[in-house]
Amino acid sequence: QDYTFIPAGALRNKCDVMLLRFEGRSRWQDLLRQHGFPSLTLPTQLVDTWAPSLKAQMSKDLYKRFKGELRYSRKELLVLCSSDTTCLPWYSELRSECLGRFNSSRLVRCEHE
Repeated sequence: QDYTFIPAGALRNKCDVMLLRFEGRSRWQDLLRQHGFPSLTLPTQLVDTWAPSLKAQMSKDLYKRFKGELRYSRKELLVLCSSDTTCLPWYSELRSECLGRFNSSRLVRCEHE
């Protein structure tokens, strides 16, 4: 999936949120037009000229290292686990850690659970 769109809701976020995946950048303009920016035009060079090697440099090895070294204190983890951010699909590992370490009554209930 190239993006996630989370509409505003009375019991959720106060505004629409749209997260675009870097790998889906060729669709960004169309996706943004579908979700509230009908006349938006992204510069072609912004979308088309990023080389695959740049993408690899920007993410893969550095992100793996970052994830491998990242350690949250118990207090930081509880703050993260208490937010609805952990309900987003790419935080499934964090969500599992939260459910394993904390009483579920202290955590936000996700719609998919």
